[in-house]
Formats: sequence, structure tokens, C-alpha cells
Amino acid sequence: MAQSESEHMRLNRELDDAIRVNQRFLLSLQEFRMDTVKLDRELIRDAGRGGDAGRILVGMIALAHAIDVQGFLFSRPLRQDDFEALLSRNRQKKAS
Repeated sequence: MAQSESEHMRLNRELDDAIRVNQRFLLSLQEFRMDTVKLDRELIRDAGRGGDAGRILVGMIALAHAIDVQGFLFSRPLRQDDFEALLSRNRQKKAS
């Protein structure tokens, strides 16, 4: 099925709008110093399924590393003793 010219123009406009929003986001990374990054759970879930989501996630992680920003998957950053307690609790859950 061929796209009509109006559908093609609408798609281009939406893509342009999305790119502008993301460019503003990238510019804000320059302006405001951020310490952490939070990625959408859906993006992380879909990354394991192959396709573009995995490549986008790899790119986002590379960007975060490049500007010295970190995120977290299992827990917010912890002191060593709190981390060891978290590991211990998880081991106990798996054993039961």
C-alpha cells in the first residue's frame, strides 16, 4: 500500500517534531549538570528482544558514560554495608 503525499508529509512533520524535542533534551544535558539518568522501563524490556530498542539503549548508556552520568537497575547507589545487606537478603529469598 503506497503512502499518500499527505500521510508522508504528516510522518515527516511528526519525525521533525520528535527530533526537535530530543535535541532540546540533548541541549539541556549541556546546560544542566545531571548525576543520574532514568531510562524508561519499556525501553529496557524491549532491548532484550532485538531490533532498534537494544541499539537505542546501548547508545543512551554510551551517552551517559560520556558525560559521567550513572543510573541504577536494582537499587539506588548504596554504601558498602547496605549493598552487602541487599545481597544477603536476595540470597536468602533465592534459597527459600
